[in-house]
Amino acid sequence: LQDSTLEKNTLSKISVYPNPCQNFLYLSSTSPIDWSSVVIYNPMTGRKKTYLTSEIDVRELPEGFYIVSLLEMNRIVARTTFLKK
Repeated sequence: LQDSTLEKNTLSKISVYPNPCQNFLYLSSTSPIDWSSVVIYNPMTGRKKTYLTSEIDVRELPEGFYIVSLLEMNRIVARTTFLKK
């Protein structure tokens, strides 16, 4: 593939804390991000859950590795990972 056909990485940078976490997960960004929902995905089980807040109660999630995606109009605008203990 030529450079002109490769999609540039335009995802915004976000961080989650605490990481690893047990009870609540918080999202933060150094720059403003427009988003409408947060999807937490467990790649091992294939399960995902959607949230509408930046303070997420993860107590019900089993221990493991998760991918966090911020979405705006069904498009991923930011992504990161965390470990649930």
